[in-house]
Amino acid sequence: GTVGLPQFVNQWNGKGNALMVAGMVMVGAIIANKAANNLTEVTPIARLTGEFEALVVPAASPFKTAADLVAALKA
Repeated sequence: GTVGLPQFVNQWNGKGNALMVAGMVMVGAIIANKAANNLTEVTPIARLTGEFEALVVPAASPFKTAADLVAALKA
């Protein structure tokens, strides 16, 4: 995502015959990595599928709920 998006933008900018398929992971990576390129440089034309996200921890983790994790992150 954060590697492919700049390449896509640089190679295909201004050309109407290109297509990039990406998922929500790319959105998160762009935000987390403060990428130079972002989604304002492309035009979404269709949603192909919905993605379900899961937050998982090891079974031995002290976090049993999302609230436990949020509280620890805020501490």
